[in-house]
Amino acid sequence: RFEEVVPPEIPDERNAAVLYSQIFELYDKLYEEHKELLQDIQNFIFHSSSFLAKMTSEQNDSARKLLLQQPEFINLFSLVEKATGIPECRFSLNYGDGPDTLLPHLSKFHRLAELFALRTFLIAQQGNYNTAWQSFKTSFAMGDALKSEPFVISQLVRFKVDRIAISTLNEIFSEMKEGITFKDYNELISYIDKKEKTLIDSWAAEIGLLGGYAYGDIFHGRYRRKENFIPFINDVSGTIGIQMFWKIYPNYFFLPIFKRDAAFYLDYKTKVLELFDNPFYIVQKQLREFDEEIERQNKYIVGGFLSGSSLSPLIHQRQSEYMAHMDILKIACALEIYRKENGHYPD
Repeated sequence: RFEEVVPPEIPDERNAAVLYSQIFELYDKLYEEHKELLQDIQNFIFHSSSFLAKMTSEQNDSARKLLLQQPEFINLFSLVEKATGIPECRFSLNYGDGPDTLLPHLSKFHRLAELFALRTFLIAQQGNYNTAWQSFKTSFAMGDALKSEPFVISQLVRFKVDRIAISTLNEIFSEMKEGITFKDYNELISYIDKKEKTLIDSWAAEIGLLGGYAYGDIFHGRYRRKENFIPFINDVSGTIGIQMFWKIYPNYFFLPIFKRDAAFYLDYKTKVLELFDNPFYIVQKQLREFDEEIERQNKYIVGGFLSGSSLSPLIHQRQSEYMAHMDILKIACALEIYRKENGHYPD
């Protein structure tokens, strides 16, 4: 049911989203004030694992002064560190809008993660290990604010934020490997183990959010006519004929067809859900076959629209890539622990 999928309300004093809203407001202000430098940095920030080498000395000096010395940026990073220490987070979203639900905070997280990564690189470049390590840990915890959101796109952004944070470890490992302790490595391995690495929960939640929005109680053996049915399609259609079609299609006269439409949507989404427990290389053929089936079954208009096409293989691939990055990082930590204990890497 819809109400079982939507995250519960959180009091403001325990809700990190309240603080993140202030952080995003401050970030937007600082971005406008320093747009030229920040845009230059964003143009090449993660095109290379060693993007600092691409920065001119003038850009490097400007970025260092801006991010490491300017009081407002210091305050921004301090607020992020405080926000990551709050375990609960729920942004105020209109979940009742279904596919129309706006998620403006996702792009903010992505841009903030890039900025934090640059800060970590600059600190590591100066050789300040403790501060660089803390900066990394904060950025690696930032994406967890999205982990309870019942949208696949939210979890994909969380994956991206984590991967941006991980990219900074190359600089830390190369500049100050000897400063990293056994405790640091073991804490990182433990933290990775606690990360939610699959999209199973968010994919299942979307069945309730999007399917429940479109089909109402039809999943539960009942039929209730909703006001302004499928407004997101009305909004983009623009013609009276199509708007009338969406008023007629789900009505009682077409109910048998509409029920089959709902069954098709539910069948497709649950079949894909079952495959998320398997490695991508094993199930990619089945995922592509499911998407081809959607394209062939164009009579299921609503189900086809909500399911999309050529998306499930890509989404599953993103999950597998994220899991691989997490596993690689654990292996790297284990190798360094071995080297510290034995003086050399294993054969």
